[in-house]
Amino acid sequence: MTTTENRLSGSNKRTSILVADDDPDIRKILNFILSNNGFEIIEAIDGNDAFQKFLEKEVDIIISDVVMPGMDGLEFCQRVRGNETLKKVYFILLSAKGELNDKIAGLELGADEYMPKPFESLEVLARVKAGERIIKLQNMLEHDARFFEELAFTDELTKLYNRRFFKEVFNKEYAKAERYQCPLSIILIDVDRFKLFNDKYSHSTGDKVLQAIAGVLRKTVREGDVVARYGGEEFSILLPNTQRNSAVKLAERLRKAIEMTKVQTDYGELNVTISIGIGFLETDTITPHEIFEQADTALLKAKQTGRNRICY
Repeated sequence: MTTTENRLSGSNKRTSILVADDDPDIRKILNFILSNNGFEIIEAIDGNDAFQKFLEKEVDIIISDVVMPGMDGLEFCQRVRGNETLKKVYFILLSAKGELNDKIAGLELGADEYMPKPFESLEVLARVKAGERIIKLQNMLEHDARFFEELAFTDELTKLYNRRFFKEVFNKEYAKAERYQCPLSIILIDVDRFKLFNDKYSHSTGDKVLQAIAGVLRKTVREGDVVARYGGEEFSILLPNTQRNSAVKLAERLRKAIEMTKVQTDYGELNVTISIGIGFLETDTITPHEIFEQADTALLKAKQTGRNRICY
């Protein structure tokens, strides 16, 4: 079995199938065929019932009759595809008509398969299993895409955002703040005497210090703030819609929280402190680069005037 096949078959979740047909005998037959082959079946008596259950339940595959009272299968298919941002499903249309026009209309509305009545059990199973495989493959690809996107914007050691992501978000938030005349603040953090942790103890100890600080920052910042490892022992925090006083108060909470933290290492508990510089968007003339320069200059002053302090 290939790696892809292993991943496709790795989930224990049963594939769920929504069967929509106003004929109870057809629903009974499909339920018998599919449930005996390990599928979870949800029945709907017409299009309206089917669409409501589609919104409420987890559905992987839909088998829907075309001709139903109220909402027919074509309209049901159209509505499902209109909600595709919410759920991706494999859609099989079922009809006794067998007319080319119905088939074309269904496929144009987004149906994946078209199966005429009467149907054979083996054909139903073959089409459903093909749909199951396609849905699992789509889910796997989407998961991988999200994983690699997150990987591209995440610092491997601290699991915070990385410098690249931070700069992208900062530029967007700066443009928004300038356009709507909103405040914007930025905090730069540097670990005091970080070289000592690496030189006196070990680089793995330095890594533990950075991870501990990242954990405190993650817990202390507010929802909507963006915290990143900007490089080496430096962290950055973007504070959208935040005035000077609020930024200073948050920075002080961060400084105190780090000062109170005991980092567990192979050499025992270690104390750590940080220096902080803050920059603000307060006039129309300032640029994104100048805000960074403000924060960076303030950070340098904090380091030069004793460390474990805030400057702005």
